[in-house]
Amino acid sequence: MCAAYLAGLNLAQAMRDDGICPPLNPMVRMKIAEGEKAMKKGLERIGDFRRRAANAYEKTFMEQAANVGKADEAQLIDRNWTTVAEPIPGNKDQIRVLSFNILAHGLSDVGGGFSKWYKPEVTPDHIRDAIKAKKHDDMLEESRETDLLFRKKGTKGGNLTFSERHKRILGLILTENPSVITLQEVDRYDEFSKALDSCGYDSVFQPKLPGACMRGNGQEEVKDGDKVVIEGIPGKSDGVAIFWDKNRIRPVGGLCDSQLPSFKKGERVFGKSKQACVSQKLEMIDSGKQFRVFTVHAKSGKAAKDFPDKAEQGKFLAERMRHYAEAGERVILAGDFNFDMTDNAFNLFYNGEGEAFYYGPKDNERLYAGESNPELGAKNFMQSSYPVNLGFDRPTAVKWRKGGQQPKKICDALDQKNTIDFIMHSKNKIRTLRTLQVPTLKETLKRTTVDGIAHGLPNWCYPSDHYSICADLELC
Repeated sequence: MCAAYLAGLNLAQAMRDDGICPPLNPMVRMKIAEGEKAMKKGLERIGDFRRRAANAYEKTFMEQAANVGKADEAQLIDRNWTTVAEPIPGNKDQIRVLSFNILAHGLSDVGGGFSKWYKPEVTPDHIRDAIKAKKHDDMLEESRETDLLFRKKGTKGGNLTFSERHKRILGLILTENPSVITLQEVDRYDEFSKALDSCGYDSVFQPKLPGACMRGNGQEEVKDGDKVVIEGIPGKSDGVAIFWDKNRIRPVGGLCDSQLPSFKKGERVFGKSKQACVSQKLEMIDSGKQFRVFTVHAKSGKAAKDFPDKAEQGKFLAERMRHYAEAGERVILAGDFNFDMTDNAFNLFYNGEGEAFYYGPKDNERLYAGESNPELGAKNFMQSSYPVNLGFDRPTAVKWRKGGQQPKKICDALDQKNTIDFIMHSKNKIRTLRTLQVPTLKETLKRTTVDGIAHGLPNWCYPSDHYSICADLELC
């Protein structure tokens, strides 16, 4: 932050506090003007530095892609910006928010089951049989390709490298020069925070409870007679993180909202969910305007047993947004909701309405009560930067789990193509000015189809199974 700019602001504030100079006098105006000019140049230099770093990360990835004959496939899909509204004249409190589920490295191995791991001729039925026999190797693509696309192999029980895929992700983030970044499925927080700190960002992190990600981060199941034991170094759990540009923004207080609920035995409980959320209040250094950033990675799943947790988390998010709205706070909610506008959980969150449904084993089915409280829906307090009905035309997640260590998620063809990632903000207190377009489904399929087989993401043209979303916002 420019010292001259801060000096001008501090002097102006002190004079106002003392009742000396309600309107700014020429001396103070001159100092602020000089500081603003210097600050603008300083921020431009920081942005240039970030973009140079982004180019270096991308160049490294492309060079290695060329070494395995994938230079053409590895070209990123072009994305353009769309204008939503014009800024309020004179309002300088504009920030760029980027949200990205970066795909946990511990879920990117063959256990994750993404289609690009496997040879084209291998079918899901072949893979199901191989999982039972625990023989995958002859079904996988050439290792030096998958190592670059997904991960570098380490020693047994120790795949803890910071991969080229991660560096490409950093490049994608820094290219946009965001003011605020929210990330989901972060299982290399130490490495990401170090890299982003060197580019002028501070951060907070909230890990999930131990889950499947840890298996792919250094632990493995080994049979010992009739028992299955866990060997290897302790795995890293993934989580959610918020980063902010410390040249323009500073934290106010500590992190909040560090747990999502689950639904057990007919009631909401905390401390059991393997999903994560976190919020942090922030303040613009120059104007003092405050806002809260809330990021979430909510429950996924299409089975009946998943529905109660998803519904409860949707309601919980709406409650938190209402709480902050009633407290008069500006709020930005960004993350991977794992439900789209067709999902009952989304309706509970956004519209305050949801249908009743049965869940649990057939011999012990239970009823989750419906709800009709439109006044409680988040749409009363929050505005989505992107259309909530972005839907199948520009889906934020396009993937095919062809195999992996979760047989119930194996599908016979690309099945997931929906919008489950959102940036939302307080109505009337924050405005969306521009959004980074999500590629169309047609564009994604064109770039990820080989020999008539649509693989989806992650792929050579994109390093995660989710597209990043990004919006320019204005604090009112």
